Amino acid sequence: MKTIFAAFLAVFSLFAASNAQTADEEAVKQAGLDYIESIYNVNPALAERSVHPELVKRGFFTKKGENVYLPHSMTFSELINVAKTYNKNGSIAKDAPKKVEIFEVSDQTASAKVTAVWGIDYLHLAKYEGKWKIINILWQSPPKHPAAATVDRLFDAMKAKDADAIRELFLPNGQLTAVDKPKTGEGLSTFRNFSADTFAKMIAGSSAGELIEKMPEKDVRVYGDAAVVTGRYTFNVGEKFSHCGTNAFHLIKTGAGWKIANGTSTLETAKCDFKFAVETGQTEALSTVKELFLLMTAHKPAEIIALHMPESQLTAVIKDREGKSRIENLSREAFSKFFETKRAEISEKMYDEKSYIFGDMAIVDGRYLFTVDGKLQHCGMNSFHLLRTAQGWKLGNSISTIEPNGCTEAEKAMIK
Repeated sequence: MKTIFAAFLAVFSLFAASNAQTADEEAVKQAGLDYIESIYNVNPALAERSVHPELVKRGFFTKKGENVYLPHSMTFSELINVAKTYNKNGSIAKDAPKKVEIFEVSDQTASAKVTAVWGIDYLHLAKYEGKWKIINILWQSPPKHPAAATVDRLFDAMKAKDADAIRELFLPNGQLTAVDKPKTGEGLSTFRNFSADTFAKMIAGSSAGELIEKMPEKDVRVYGDAAVVTGRYTFNVGEKFSHCGTNAFHLIKTGAGWKIANGTSTLETAKCDFKFAVETGQTEALSTVKELFLLMTAHKPAEIIALHMPESQLTAVIKDREGKSRIENLSREAFSKFFETKRAEISEKMYDEKSYIFGDMAIVDGRYLFTVDGKLQHCGMNSFHLLRTAQGWKLGNSISTIEPNGCTEAEKAMIK
């Protein structure tokens, strides 16, 4: 009987310890969430209950347009003030990152990692009067995504007028499209296209002073092996201002790093105080993308060609079922040939797509589903650059991934 009772006590003790550990982990995670939400929701009371008054917060941040990290420290009272003011205008997106990862929880101390809109925080917590409190924070601004770093290296190569360095940053058939707005800022833009090689030679052969392009705030959207990098920029020749505009780059991840597949840039000399576009939802540009899908379903190659700009380029990252990838570049004519003969009922649909307008340029990107005879064939991402013309919005540069094994369970459920 004593043996049985001892065994029971041992099992009960393990069960109780396990429950206590789970409760502590949940409390530590909640402290991290309170810390984030105190700032997101302009609720300093959440910080007061999750952070110890003797907080020591140290970290490093980068200024807009610069790559050098600068040190920064913050006290508990300063954190409370941040919670009161950081998001008072509601600028933080509803889907902003809000992640808490627990590293270790002991009986008295714990460590965790927080990922939020302002960067990454490493937290040290301790239990005070039975409550978990954040006592130390080491943080940094969001690390630059490698795709954004490729764009910055392009600007460095342009400043150095290094043709080889410029070419190295592009895929072999990469190209750029310039959208030239009239100097008055009124009327439709005109368009120029450059291969990566032509662009590299033009920059390297410039007799002007240093070509200084700065794109301080980059919006980076990553879809697996494809990325979309957009942002406003300024361009100086030496110390003299030349123009401003919006850059939109499509990048592909390769064995040699992130490479530029294609890009589109507006060139403006008026209204350079314009900051950035706002997501516009259902726009005429988005309707053009939907029209493309309808024409594909209807197998109308001539109309598909007419919907594109003459020098438009589609770069596709095609993965086979073994996971091997290849990259193909298609002109509008080459793309249209896939739809000359109808062999099955096909359908392509994007969902949760994002649509942005930047003057006479628009961007539409998001995930898509592709079905053949009603069965899910593959999934992937699309990103389209569109240009406003006298005939309406036309498709310009684009990238797509084709992933037979890349459909998520949620995407599969959309077809059922």
